[in-house]
Amino acid sequence: MDKNSRSFEFLYLARLHSRKRPTVLVEAAALLGNTIDEPIEVAFVGPDEGEESKVRQQIRATGTSDWIRVEGPLEPGSTLDRMRKASVYVLPSINEPFPMSVLEAMSVGVPVIVTDSCGLAPFIAESGAGLVSDSSVEALSAAMRRFVAEPALRNSSSAAALHLARERFSMEVVSHQLEDVYQSLSGCTVKRLNSSKSMWPGNLGAPHRY
Repeated sequence: MDKNSRSFEFLYLARLHSRKRPTVLVEAAALLGNTIDEPIEVAFVGPDEGEESKVRQQIRATGTSDWIRVEGPLEPGSTLDRMRKASVYVLPSINEPFPMSVLEAMSVGVPVIVTDSCGLAPFIAESGAGLVSDSSVEALSAAMRRFVAEPALRNSSSAAALHLARERFSMEVVSHQLEDVYQSLSGCTVKRLNSSKSMWPGNLGAPHRY
């Protein structure tokens, strides 16, 4: 899919689990779709952990099956490619301490929407890498609306997301921070690690589990 040749796509790439609140995103998208003229799409990608049937039921109930879809799980190595095809990444869950999926989206320049209880929310809000909303359906829908209505916001957030991922959360930056902590605790000199791969997402040595 060419990002510039189709409608605006919001992507949810995470486990379909109640803690992630995928049904809240269906509600927010349906609310948005009823009040705008621009074509939008919403894609749910990830393994079912109890919520897929509820998501599908809610899609049918809201009459949004022609533009909200459930794509199912992906192989861990395919998640970044799927992220790149999205316009905006949305994670409606609450109390997420450090969601890797959000870091992955930002690492490929995709703006994000998270709730204010997400551990990354302060960094996202300060940098302009996306929008932070409260946990309500209305607030989430309003954040989605802004990205559709304000093309300049999407462009600036995309650049900010990429910058934040590289400058604050890259493997090199984080490894240096850890080494400084170890040195301060032990008083020993720790040799800095050299990494040929600078971005953290996708290079953690273990498959991404949504």
